Amino acid sequence: MSFVSTSVPPALTYLHGLSFSPPSRRCPGRPPLLSLLAVSNPSRPDTSGPLLCRASKAQGSPVKKRQSSGAGKRKKKSGDARDVEVVDDFVIGEDDGERSSAAGYHPTPLPKPPAGFVVDDQGRVVIASDKRLVAIVDPTNNFHLECVIRRIFRSSSGDECMLLCPADTPVQILKSTNIDGWSAVSDEEVESILPTAAFALAKIHMHLVYSGFCYTARGGFCYSEDDIFDFRTDDGQDVDGLPTEGVEITCFNMDGAHYMIYTPSDPLLFVAVKDHNGQLQIADDDLLEDPCIISAIDEETEFNALVLSVHVVPLGFPPSPLLLLLLHPLMRTHLLFLLSLLVLLWSPVSVCSWKKEEFRNCNQTPFCKRARGRKPGSCALVATHVSVSGGDLVAKLAPREPDPDREDQEPVKPLALTLSVYRDGVLRVKIDEDPSLESPKKRFQVPDVVVPEFESEKLWLQRLSTEKVGGDEHLVDRGVVRHDPFEVYVRERSSGDRVLSLNSHGLLDFEQLRAKKEGEEWEERFRSHTDTRPHGPQSISFDVSFYGADFVSGIPEHATSLALKPTRGPGIEHSEPYRLFNLDVFEFVHESPFGLYGGSSGFFWLNAAEMQIDVLGEGWDADSGIALPSSQKRVDTFWMSEAGIVDAFFFIGPGPKDVVKRYVSVTGMPAMPQLFATAYHQSRWNYRDEEDVENVHSKFDEHDIPCDVLWLDIDHTDGRRYFTWDKVSFPHPEEMQRKLAAKGRHLVTIVDPHIKRDGSYFIHKEASKNGYYIKDASGNDFDGWCWPGSSSYLDMLNPEIRSWWADRFSFENYVGSTPSLYIWNDMNEPSVFNGPELSMPRDCLHYGGVEHRELHNANGLYFHMATSDGLLKRGNGNDRPFVLSRAFFGGSQRYGAIWTGDNTADWDQLRVSVPMLLALGLTGISFTGADVSGYFGNPGPELFVRWYQLAAYYPFFRGHAHQDTKRREPWLFGERNTELVRDAIRTRYMLLPFFYTLFREANVTGVPVLRPLWMEFPFDEATFDKDEAFMVGNSLLVQGIFTERAKHVSVYLPGKESWYDLRTGTAYLGSKTHKLEASEDHVPAFQRAGTIIPRRDRFRRSTTQMVNDPYTLVIALNSSQAAEGELYIDDGKSFEFKHGAYIHRRFVFAEGKLTSLNMAPATSGNLPFKSECIIERIILLGHAGGPKNALIEPGNLKAQIEFGPLLLQGRSSSGVLTIRKPGIRIADDWTIKVL
Repeated sequence: MSFVSTSVPPALTYLHGLSFSPPSRRCPGRPPLLSLLAVSNPSRPDTSGPLLCRASKAQGSPVKKRQSSGAGKRKKKSGDARDVEVVDDFVIGEDDGERSSAAGYHPTPLPKPPAGFVVDDQGRVVIASDKRLVAIVDPTNNFHLECVIRRIFRSSSGDECMLLCPADTPVQILKSTNIDGWSAVSDEEVESILPTAAFALAKIHMHLVYSGFCYTARGGFCYSEDDIFDFRTDDGQDVDGLPTEGVEITCFNMDGAHYMIYTPSDPLLFVAVKDHNGQLQIADDDLLEDPCIISAIDEETEFNALVLSVHVVPLGFPPSPLLLLLLHPLMRTHLLFLLSLLVLLWSPVSVCSWKKEEFRNCNQTPFCKRARGRKPGSCALVATHVSVSGGDLVAKLAPREPDPDREDQEPVKPLALTLSVYRDGVLRVKIDEDPSLESPKKRFQVPDVVVPEFESEKLWLQRLSTEKVGGDEHLVDRGVVRHDPFEVYVRERSSGDRVLSLNSHGLLDFEQLRAKKEGEEWEERFRSHTDTRPHGPQSISFDVSFYGADFVSGIPEHATSLALKPTRGPGIEHSEPYRLFNLDVFEFVHESPFGLYGGSSGFFWLNAAEMQIDVLGEGWDADSGIALPSSQKRVDTFWMSEAGIVDAFFFIGPGPKDVVKRYVSVTGMPAMPQLFATAYHQSRWNYRDEEDVENVHSKFDEHDIPCDVLWLDIDHTDGRRYFTWDKVSFPHPEEMQRKLAAKGRHLVTIVDPHIKRDGSYFIHKEASKNGYYIKDASGNDFDGWCWPGSSSYLDMLNPEIRSWWADRFSFENYVGSTPSLYIWNDMNEPSVFNGPELSMPRDCLHYGGVEHRELHNANGLYFHMATSDGLLKRGNGNDRPFVLSRAFFGGSQRYGAIWTGDNTADWDQLRVSVPMLLALGLTGISFTGADVSGYFGNPGPELFVRWYQLAAYYPFFRGHAHQDTKRREPWLFGERNTELVRDAIRTRYMLLPFFYTLFREANVTGVPVLRPLWMEFPFDEATFDKDEAFMVGNSLLVQGIFTERAKHVSVYLPGKESWYDLRTGTAYLGSKTHKLEASEDHVPAFQRAGTIIPRRDRFRRSTTQMVNDPYTLVIALNSSQAAEGELYIDDGKSFEFKHGAYIHRRFVFAEGKLTSLNMAPATSGNLPFKSECIIERIILLGHAGGPKNALIEPGNLKAQIEFGPLLLQGRSSSGVLTIRKPGIRIADDWTIKVL
């Protein structure tokens, strides 16, 4: 977890966590035979009411196949007139008898409709976005029907076809008086209850139209067989006009009767085909035999129905908490950088797509509710039996004497405490159940996150120092263990001031595993799901305090500013803690409080179970009566986890970059990407076929726009069976890849973790045979629903299964793949459409009997790891893998890139992409990006352009879009916008040498490519709240433009030195906010005085074709007429760089002379790497005087200095001093003296 806190004098602490976002859902169904009837409210003149499927008989009873998933969900409320029930989203309340007949009445305000919708006073959608709606005419009865597009495809003869479902889902209203059982509602009664029912039906319509899903699921989740009713009459005959199976949407009470809104379990589907005039027609019977149509229908029917509701909901994200504290130099020399490895519930929230009720809040999460109920000082543990063993401090944490007045107290077993010390100021604290005592099971400790080489850095303790303070015994070094009350804290050596402490408020609680008592209830229920919890409560909670700080900020992948708002305390607006739990979420919104860092120090908790974290507001403990041992100013936080152990790391700075370096020394250095992966990627769900891929490929060349990678989403496969190809759409995958590779381009295909349960599918057959799947609580292969329909999930905790999975990527096993194909892992939280909170049940079982609750947040890490190892094996260990993952955890930086999930085409989403990426970088994950121009929705031309202009500076640069959006390749917004986007992408390619050098710095040190301003300017207080601008390395500052039709933009330029406009070379003063004109052709970007940036100015179609191009050096001189910079070059693809096969130059300009120095170590046995590339231009910004010539050594050669353009290729820029064609090789030592 990471925090950043800030004080004035400044102190920055940040909390960061990780999580992931999902793509949208589709729901299928078989077309049942239904009679449809439009029913209108009699008090209104129109006849556009919801469609109802009406039964012709009055008697009947729905028989649920299994237990009703709606049981126990309704909550009673009191009312004057009669009993009232709160059911799902709406209330049937007081005086409903009189009000229900009034036109337009609905009991609670209708949720705000999505953009593009208007609803009438009954909540029915009257205007909707036309992107999903089409109209067809049923030729059998000339019935005009509005439909939602479900799928677009082509028939075998090439005709464009669609699968459609009605925009108004057929439903039935059933009634039960608890006497006669369930029966269909009469015509007269429909009229009286329709206004109430219409509220629910209108929402169904809205859900369906907006999301494109068939709604047949109560509560918005996929339904299971537990939810299905059989509806039959007393004589056993099916009710006329109603399918035999259906699903309860919701229930309500009125006038002593119970009503159910019930819908077919298989939604109605239409097959339509466009005629020669482009009009949609119902397909005839002959066309229905077409194999392409049969295949499309089969794909749809393999899913259970799913709908995403119209409500704000917290979303989920994953792990790697890191906290950084920036302090004013006069205040202290050590800053606090908190780093904890958790999973942050990222609460990108969609007001249009997610229903809050679908996800648990703290009160619905028993371990969180219990922990929040604890009072300061409630911890009764004291440290005893303190000694040194195996180079560590070890102790027992035993309870004080039990309260003699309490007879219900159970004996508490001592806990085991271990404190280890490592080089560079790293302290590790473990608290676990005592292994010498009997326990029902071993608690899970997360493997494979801490790298093996870290253990070699351990310092063996020989003895302990002891001191007495106020009668309390302390064991002292920079880390202090206080005996009674138990506390661990880190302090400064010189002053003794505290930096960070654990359990200062006495909130530590460790629920020990134990035997179940007779009659004790351990099961937990949420909605229709039951968690058996076979091992009972096992949560951990404790408080952590950060001294000298005013606020905390920076959790990765929460969609708001870096500064985090308090979640508890007097006057706190947001009462929910920051939830760290990897969930499949999409279409998040900005400003959500849920998520998902001078000198510095940090704290990192390695734990893969669900976590929740409170940021405690000032005064939260005013009534506690606790006298803290320090009066220092502080920010308090409260950490809660469902399971696991305490495995915490304390980091000592001295600076924020040092803390990041310490963190990656524990969890591993970021992988070095291939050069092509740092360039531009073009993706969409989905490029339809090989012809579509070829067309996009050729259009990039036609419009002279560089691109390195094209992507294929799930529909390139044969029925969502990964490692296969759709034989109709992609019959020649190798030839397609060879065409791309011929122009230096690569292909990325998606491989998700859910495996289609199909007996003929070779992956499933082998996995099932070998027992490779995660088990359910009963020990059977877990069966959940995802893109392929019924799916099982590989148990990647098992090293054997990871090795088997890695072998699937060989060219022999992945038929149709070539060396230019790389991989995308999505949905690896894991996403389970019909699971609790769209994920896997917590009582599922992994390798070694580990429950899913214990490792949930690390699931994505293991899948990412196995896939990366597969590409490594495929290339015989010498081809750097490229794997993009959505889910991540501490250590994910070792395996590839991460993106922020399924965002939306919205200006606020553009803005929040910056703090989200900055927070990720602070946890060691440098290779990150956001979907350019938004995954969902259709961006306007201005937003489209502005996003590309900003994203050109993202570490990972990919355009991606949902299948329901309009096509948005860079050339589809008109000639002028094509020109602007081309210029933005070319900017990225121009700066690739600079970016690649920064990726190497991250690979060696862990310092991120994208950095908050305060990371480079820790003593400039004005940078602490600037999260709409960022640094690229230490040299570039970029400020986004986040408002439509902006005329001006304000940019704060930190530091005392000047900054140079990246396009014009104009100098601007530092330590000042500048109001600049918002130009349409770029976002503000500035080069810092005192830096040198390497560029390549010749534009090619891909990086492969840039290999031999010359370089340009841009020297931005500071007030001392000095500057320095670096350039790193290798072969861009292999691991030969690990054996010394690279060029690393350091350029220094001082006293009028530019010097090129070799930074590569001269180690014997290093492989040679040669480059004949030369430096074509050297640009001098801010040079005093008017030099005419330059002297080049060795060789005593002269070169002319003249005025030339700062940027080439027709870009407008003023003339700048330029040394043209000095003729020197990039790999050589040389000097250039300016005369």
